[in-house]
Amino acid sequence: MKTWVNKISKMKKKNQIVLGLVYAVLFITGCQKIIEPKDLPEQDPRLVLNCLIDKDSLITVNVSSSKSILSGKDYKFLDNATCVLYEDDQLIEQLTNFKNGNFTSKLIPKINKRYTLKVSASGFETAEGSTILPDSVTQPRSERYDLANSNYRIFSFGGASQPISGVTKCKLWIKDNPGVKNYYTMSPKVMLFDSSGNVLNLNTGAYIYNNNTSVSSDGYNDGQVIEITDETLVNGSEIQLDFNIGISGGSPSVAYAEVYLTVSNTSEDLYKYNTTLRNQLYTGVSLFAEPVLVFNNVKNGMGIVGSMYSTTFFLYKAPIIKQ
Repeated sequence: MKTWVNKISKMKKKNQIVLGLVYAVLFITGCQKIIEPKDLPEQDPRLVLNCLIDKDSLITVNVSSSKSILSGKDYKFLDNATCVLYEDDQLIEQLTNFKNGNFTSKLIPKINKRYTLKVSASGFETAEGSTILPDSVTQPRSERYDLANSNYRIFSFGGASQPISGVTKCKLWIKDNPGVKNYYTMSPKVMLFDSSGNVLNLNTGAYIYNNNTSVSSDGYNDGQVIEITDETLVNGSEIQLDFNIGISGGSPSVAYAEVYLTVSNTSEDLYKYNTTLRNQLYTGVSLFAEPVLVFNNVKNGMGIVGSMYSTTFFLYKAPIIKQ
């Protein structure tokens, strides 16, 4: 008798759980409201400024207008805008338009100077963005390691040579001022040579991956660049990096490679823009992830006005092992 009572009790509990789930589903679906595209609030178009200031280059800004997310039209570049440049709040010049929304100054930027762009156009609020060009990166010291297991190779199978494969492991130490917060971006470049020392113009790419998880990194590592901050320091005044550089492509005529690394000291705003843009591309459209908003430092508009000081350093010369 007790067995039947227990079975009936368990069945009642199961039924109660099932009914509870049904009521929950009915409640959720009953509260759903379908929003049609025509019901979405419309926003007036705003100016979009995209400006990257680099050393030894004239200051250039691209001006366009924003559009609705429902619009299938291309972005509209504005050639009738007025772009005015300031250096440390002092008026410098009005930029010249070179079509397709591109405006260029006659000024070569200076280190540690603040540059402000004010852009106006009919039908838009005046947009404004500022940045300070960072200082250069001091010559870093570097070394290759694990040479027994990390080399570039060409494998031959049945007389047919395959593209170059393999990686080299490298450590890099960047001199850093602990009193200043810096943001660094690193990207590799590989040049290939034949046995006579002639440069081979081949369709060859290089990729880089960070092995040092102790270094603070807000941007995800996609093989093209490494983006880091100096929040985690080694020896107080140096940032130590540990990374792999690989090669994609090549031909049997390659005898050796020269590997270079471009190290850029970027402004904080540009760093935030790049990392949020990469994170948004990485996340994509997902119902299970928080939306990533791309960083914007343009007042009364959209886009980025950022700066960077880039320097390319020679890392090492590596022979190509043929097997």
